[in-house]
Amino acid sequence: SGYGDHRDLHPFPTRRSSDLLLTKRHAEQLRLSEMVTNTSVQLVQANAELEVVYLNPATEQALKLHPDIGVDGIGVTLSELFGQQPEDFEFMKDPACLPQAIQVHSGSEELELHVSAIEGRHSEFLGPMVTWSVVTEKARAEERERNLSEQIMARAEERRVGKGCR
Repeated sequence: SGYGDHRDLHPFPTRRSSDLLLTKRHAEQLRLSEMVTNTSVQLVQANAELEVVYLNPATEQALKLHPDIGVDGIGVTLSELFGQQPEDFEFMKDPACLPQAIQVHSGSEELELHVSAIEGRHSEFLGPMVTWSVVTEKARAEERERNLSEQIMARAEERRVGKGCR
């Protein structure tokens, strides 16, 4: 390299394309992590044995507001978390059965659970992810509506029969 030959000198370090790809992948992982952490949706992730490995802050807050739902914490099973019998959640171990939505009664609350399969890099089943919400008031309103509808139909039937109609 002679005087004035700057081929080997770079004022800024260069990055290989693989480094840029890793940086983009890391940025994407951080963005997704922030989305999951900051969402208002209650989200739980479990391993393939249905042991809870992650509760987002929205879930932690909801469990504090509704302490009779189940047992709170990392390491408990999904059935313990939501106050259910283990056999009721066995389907969550089989990714072929997912996604699925179910409604369960827990303590004094009615819960709606949406269960999806989480897969790893090589399409292996890592466990279920559950988004959930307390739907107690919605369920009570639907029950009141159903009862009212039945009463109206019964009264209409009584009037028809009372008038000699079939």
